[in-house]
Amino acid sequence: MIIRNVLFSIGITLFIIGMILTPLPIPFGVPIMLLGLFILIKSSFKSKRWAVSLINKNRHIQKTVNRFRSYGKNRSLQLKARATGQ
Repeated sequence: MIIRNVLFSIGITLFIIGMILTPLPIPFGVPIMLLGLFILIKSSFKSKRWAVSLINKNRHIQKTVNRFRSYGKNRSLQLKARATGQ
């Protein structure tokens, strides 16, 4: 429980820092916001439920997420095949 609370606070902090850095000319804001969002999703059930409902409501986001999911699955299959020598 303590670890989940620490991760939640780190995620919120990174997300807020990313929001502050977004208007700057150096492109650090969006990756830091995404990192904070990923940590929030991993540490909070409510934020995960919110993200899933957002993905299901928006068709464009759903296609993008599915494309990344399939890329990850294909990539892991390629790495397994390479490791086994097939």
